[in-house]
Amino acid sequence: MEKTSIIRFVTHFVLMFTLTSCSFSQKTTFVLKPIESEFIYSQKITTYNKDSINNFLNIMASNMNKPKAILKDLHLSVFQNPKEIDSIVTEHTYYLYNIQAIGAITNITVVGTNDDWVNEILMLSYDADGKLIIKNIMAQLGGDQEYFIESESTVINDSTYRKTTKEFEYSINSNSNELKNTKTEELNIPN
Repeated sequence: MEKTSIIRFVTHFVLMFTLTSCSFSQKTTFVLKPIESEFIYSQKITTYNKDSINNFLNIMASNMNKPKAILKDLHLSVFQNPKEIDSIVTEHTYYLYNIQAIGAITNITVVGTNDDWVNEILMLSYDADGKLIIKNIMAQLGGDQEYFIESESTVINDSTYRKTTKEFEYSINSNSNELKNTKTEELNIPN
């Protein structure tokens, strides 16, 4: 008798897990058209830097409803990770920033604060079927009390951008952030 109950429980659990997994897999593609007007900027941007991040923070300070928060189904569609879905606005919420390219590959940027308390602008690239194919960090600014990062990117052409990253550490002796490393690289943008 007890064995039958265990088998029913396991069968029910497997069925529920399968149904839940199927419902997530149906929503994991990105479609631009329904949210196209929700981006802060609709034009191409050639430079992403600390000014870009500060401009966004100023927009947030003046009108928190203007930037479109990436929550729930939109979060699943944009980031395509069913394990990490934001459902409420927090200090780590990302927002729609700009549409960089529409075509066989769609490139958009989003802005937010990562888990290390660094404000960042990410470029997300999707194939023609709406599947996320790559996520690039275009600009960063911030850190904690010991570590600070600042990076900026300049789009060179439709397939390449140049990114410069500066890493700082706090020095108790000088009571300021001291530059520890600078790195410049050219990276690809899918197109």
